[in-house]
Amino acid sequence: MDKEEVTAARERLLSTDVDVIGVTDHGFVQTIYFFDPNGLRLELSARTSDVAAEQEAHTGRARMSRAAMRAVSGQSKRLWSNKI
Repeated sequence: MDKEEVTAARERLLSTDVDVIGVTDHGFVQTIYFFDPNGLRLELSARTSDVAAEQEAHTGRARMSRAAMRAVSGQSKRLWSNKI
């Protein structure tokens, strides 16, 4: 399902008097929420970005942050030991 299909589904549901929440943009997906005739909440969503690429980018940033923290931690230990 793509973004246009989610929007079209929203319009179809609204045209039959179904209450719809959204389209909600979660950054990596766009979603609508509604209740079926039995009262169960349903969700339709469309991926709006390459989730795997975003996760890899996030992992790379986390690795760089850890490396920077280790470098700072090592520097502060050396500075502390030089003052004793």
